[in-house]
Amino acid sequence: LQIGNANTAAGKGNFTIYAGKAIKNLLTDNSSGNTPKLTMQVVPMTIEENLTIGSGTELDANGLNLVLNGNFTNNGTFTANGNNTIFNGSSSQTITGLTTFYNLLDSCSSSLIQANDITVANELHLTSGTLDHAGHVLHAQGDVYSTIPTTSSTVCDGISLDGSSQQQIIGTSTYKYLTTNNVNGILIPTG
Repeated sequence: LQIGNANTAAGKGNFTIYAGKAIKNLLTDNSSGNTPKLTMQVVPMTIEENLTIGSGTELDANGLNLVLNGNFTNNGTFTANGNNTIFNGSSSQTITGLTTFYNLLDSCSSSLIQANDITVANELHLTSGTLDHAGHVLHAQGDVYSTIPTTSSTVCDGISLDGSSQQQIIGTSTYKYLTTNNVNGILIPTG
């Protein structure tokens, strides 16, 4: 499914999507130069394969769950508005583009790979597979719940706990790289 094209008229680039059924692929396109914006409406959206947010376009999740079974490529703007973005693929998935997620949930049964630095503004849940930083930083600004290993073939800050209030790390993960940059402290519950 492609939203926007070379014929998208000026002032007519605000689209909404009510995705009652899964979508195979989703691409937002700004070849018109009129900066289309796509806003999710009413129901969560599942994308079976890849989501590509084109340069000069915006996807507003509008606080609704966004489930991805393929890759996430952000060359434009992703606005979470308090949503859950869930990576749920059965093979490796890649996050490309500087992106701020609200809640990010990784239940991908293989590897979730970062191709860029990303930020998680609220909660980070890592429950299946492996998180591969690939030399990039995941800025966690809220609590981290994790039961999977993290890895990176290149030295990096890994998960950087850099919230503005005390954060918690909960779970049984082994972290390849973990950085603390929170003046209010990190709490690691015992037992």
